[in-house]
Amino acid sequence: MSARVARALGAGDRSCSAQVRILRALVAMVLFGVGGCVGPGPRGVTCWLVDGGEELTLSTPPQPENEIFSASAGELRLTAALNEILGVQLALRTNAPPAGPFDVRVSDLISISGRLPANRTWRLYRAQLTRIEQFRNWYPVHTGQPALPTLVPDVLVPWNAPRGGGPVVLTEPRNELVWLDLRVPPTATPGDYRGRLEVVATGDGTVVFQCEVRLEVLPVLLPSTRSLPVVCRIDPRDLLTRQLGWPRTSAEDTRILPELPLHEPARRLVDATMALFQEHRTNPVLWASFPRFRLLDERRVEVRWAEYDALVEGWLTGRAFEDRVPLDVWPVPASSAHPAAERFDGLDSPRYARVLSAYLAECERHFANRRWPARLLFRPLPPTVLSLETVARVRRFGGIQQQSETQLPLVAHLPARSLRGLGWHEAPAIDVEGVSIWAPPANWYEPEAVQAERNLGREGWLLPAWPPYSPTTEVGSVANDPRVLAWQAYRYGCEGIWLEHAAEFEGRSGPATALEPWRGGALVYPGADYGLRETPVPSVRLKRLRRGLQDYELLRLLEENGKPLLAQTLAGHVQRWAFTDACLDNLSTTRDSGWPRETWVLGLARRLMLAELAGTFTPDPATRQRQIQNLAQWSALMSRAEQVRVRIDGVRLHTQAGALRATALASVLNLTNRPWEARWTLSSAPPGWRITEELRTAVEPGGRRAVPIPLELTAFPYHVDGVYPCEFTLESAALGQLRVPARLAVATAQAVTDPPHIDGQLSDWPLGTSNTLGDFRLTRPSEPNSASRAARPTLPTQAFFAFDADHLYIAVRCALRPGEPPLWRADNRIELDGTTPWGQDVVEILLDPRGVATGTSGDVYCLQLKPSGLLLATRGCRTEPPMGRAEFWPTGARAAVAIERDAWIVELALPFEAFGPAGRRAQLWGANVTRLDARRGEYSTWSGTQGNVYSPATLGNLILPSP
Repeated sequence: MSARVARALGAGDRSCSAQVRILRALVAMVLFGVGGCVGPGPRGVTCWLVDGGEELTLSTPPQPENEIFSASAGELRLTAALNEILGVQLALRTNAPPAGPFDVRVSDLISISGRLPANRTWRLYRAQLTRIEQFRNWYPVHTGQPALPTLVPDVLVPWNAPRGGGPVVLTEPRNELVWLDLRVPPTATPGDYRGRLEVVATGDGTVVFQCEVRLEVLPVLLPSTRSLPVVCRIDPRDLLTRQLGWPRTSAEDTRILPELPLHEPARRLVDATMALFQEHRTNPVLWASFPRFRLLDERRVEVRWAEYDALVEGWLTGRAFEDRVPLDVWPVPASSAHPAAERFDGLDSPRYARVLSAYLAECERHFANRRWPARLLFRPLPPTVLSLETVARVRRFGGIQQQSETQLPLVAHLPARSLRGLGWHEAPAIDVEGVSIWAPPANWYEPEAVQAERNLGREGWLLPAWPPYSPTTEVGSVANDPRVLAWQAYRYGCEGIWLEHAAEFEGRSGPATALEPWRGGALVYPGADYGLRETPVPSVRLKRLRRGLQDYELLRLLEENGKPLLAQTLAGHVQRWAFTDACLDNLSTTRDSGWPRETWVLGLARRLMLAELAGTFTPDPATRQRQIQNLAQWSALMSRAEQVRVRIDGVRLHTQAGALRATALASVLNLTNRPWEARWTLSSAPPGWRITEELRTAVEPGGRRAVPIPLELTAFPYHVDGVYPCEFTLESAALGQLRVPARLAVATAQAVTDPPHIDGQLSDWPLGTSNTLGDFRLTRPSEPNSASRAARPTLPTQAFFAFDADHLYIAVRCALRPGEPPLWRADNRIELDGTTPWGQDVVEILLDPRGVATGTSGDVYCLQLKPSGLLLATRGCRTEPPMGRAEFWPTGARAAVAIERDAWIVELALPFEAFGPAGRRAQLWGANVTRLDARRGEYSTWSGTQGNVYSPATLGNLILPSP
């Protein structure tokens, strides 16, 4: 390319006349062809590009025009700061496989003032698939996808890997993905750069796709140092076992000795792992190869530092990394297993306290002598379940650390105060001294409590859990999740992020559980599967985590440039709530995720931050027009949070002066920044229904209000499924009319003298005029704020009620697809995931003979049945964490389960005497039937309630008429 052509291509838009722009376009057409292809191009291959933050799956349709790519113009348009790394995804698809192999070629990027060489600017990866087979209950609602086994493109194999990299062969009619990292060095000259990207058939050189690359480098410099420490704990045992065949031992006893030639491959593997995480702006810490020590006496230890120093020095000085940036944080090589308490008379012994104190003091002295710049931490215990024993162990380590008279900050994965205030039944008190850094799982992180600790000089770190408390790093999370972690940290002022299992994958095929929310997913994969014996390969999630950390640096730059309020406002609208701010009444009732699932929101936020940092007011019309567009984009982003969310949690019947009345229990959440008031009307209902009084509701900004709506029911028509839909309308001056669907669920049990046989067969079941329950609805639909709130499950469920003088009879028919039997295990357990039974098909019958909407989950009787016939009965509903008392309930019930080709059926005879005297007298019960279809992760209920089904307010209504 001649210098004259390069100058023409490098000219900026703001200084080009219309004639120059036309001439440049003509030159580009000659050099690069007429543009990219999105319809099938040569060899029947369709290609297009999207931003690395976009959700791009195996079936995503082509996107000929998007934020960074224009097929009509044949351009990939990118904007970057100095020292920034951009991610771009290239999709290739053919409907007539096989096709290929195809190579991806990228050129130097050239401007009138410089050149970015391709071999240092671009890094290419082939996206390989990983399979998800187990899910948590947040997955369907958060992702909008059924909890069915699926393949996800997440493994990024370097293009030149012996296996699994390039070139690409299209063997199936689905998308194949290539990931491109574009690195802008900190020394680059700001300006407009041009280059080329091509997809070429390797056999004969046919170009099947080509486009011009236009890169605008802004005069904004991202710092090389990290403003936010993101500690990635690297336990290398899985990598060492999978890639080098090392035997497995405890992490602290896994020793990598640099002076041994046999250990050199392990040294290179660990070095490569640490470098991979560091180049993604995280702070990896090696949790292995702790130094050996011996006692001189019980108050002095001698540590063999030479081997340890040789291993870690390059990371702590930065010499082992390409950018020479040292790590910011490093835990001293000490834990509950090193020194091991059992070797010194146990955790509570004075001897162990003296030994650990001496060891910590020696660690602090040694690191001070080496003058390594990293901040030292002491993290003795990993995250674990919250219990009295856990708190006692942390308290003991806090006391020992204070006794050692060191200045090492103690990290505790505990809530900053007891969680009883959020409804956790009998949650332990948090009476711990000496903690410097609180890093609880996000579902235990109370911002108010952590802020109180912060006012005392302590810190609060983010340990990710699951939506809506925080994004998750698990495979299968939506594209925004890894990126939003940094936004959450900024929004809440977190001093750091802790990722506990960043490189562990063996034995962790299942997702994190409610008891282990911190487990998450490994951010790397073993490279041995792709012929890379001494290095792991990154995940797409690691790339998106880095994108979020670069966003964090932009927010900090806004602060440093005198715009802290702007940064805080932007972060508050991107991340509206998280941690326990996501709770409504308690830990069992939560809002939807407080961050956007739409990827354009974060893309827009980044562009706006860059525009603010790079922009100055100039008389240039093009620049002024761009600034006007920026203001419009700001307005669009800020207004996305301005809404009011209303739902009806339940409709309960009661009697008044001998007449039947109802109360609809509404919840109003005002997400706007101004007070909101509206008047209620009943816009659609069965004939004879009306609101009995004038009703208005006012809610303060950011507030929530429970609203009971009194209803008169002068008519009660029969409905085959026992549900009566209605609709309320809220009329407000600010937002106009807001329609809110609701439904009354009511059934009348059939009185019988010849009860059904409890044998799992429905042929003898007595059918009455209104004793059938149907039209089940999902409790956690994928779009909680849209019409799909009323989403039906894939497979229908029906239930039936009858009674005689001594028993209540219940039958439930759960439809199946032929060839899909229910999922269950032959044990006596029913696992929980929050407020949901999970992992096995389950039917629940929920009963409350009090017939009132007040009370807690402890007032509800719960019977759970598996396809195996296991019956688990409790007075009070089990949840994790426990939100109320749940005790074994000796019912004396008879149950039977039958599995047929197209259904599994439950029958139950429940003695009234199991409920005590109230059971025989009650005629109006709270009742509900739920079903978990474990194969799809669909939890549905007859009452149609959203969220927590175990509250008396969310039950349906069961009438037992007098004989």
